[in-house]
Amino acid sequence: MGFQKKVMECSLSNILIITTSIFFLMPIPKLNIYAYIIGFALSSTYVVFRGMYIIKKRTVIRFNLTKIMAKPAFCAIFMFISIKSINKYLSLHYITKYNMISSFAAGIIIYFIMLFITKTLHLKQFLNVLNIKSFWN
Repeated sequence: MGFQKKVMECSLSNILIITTSIFFLMPIPKLNIYAYIIGFALSSTYVVFRGMYIIKKRTVIRFNLTKIMAKPAFCAIFMFISIKSINKYLSLHYITKYNMISSFAAGIIIYFIMLFITKTLHLKQFLNVLNIKSFWN
């Protein structure tokens, strides 16, 4: 398909964005380690949208942005709220070293439940990704 040059451009852009954000944002006292997160988010977003643009421009594949971006973001909001709420509850009532792990696990479960509820992910797709058929044989 001849996309090697485009992949190389996206990879170099990814490295450049992350490095630049770390170099310029890391010295800011309020940001520190969050500079990496900001750079990672910016570069990942750029690479995803750039890749979608290249695929749309060069092939007949079309994307439904509502299904692939908005619905998962909506589900992620519920996941974030549940993680914060469960962690706060566990921190107030049960002081263990597993509070964050437990709340994160519950958040992941809520995220997948929301993906199923919003019909972004179907059970058949989920099982195909896990390759359950070959697991049981």
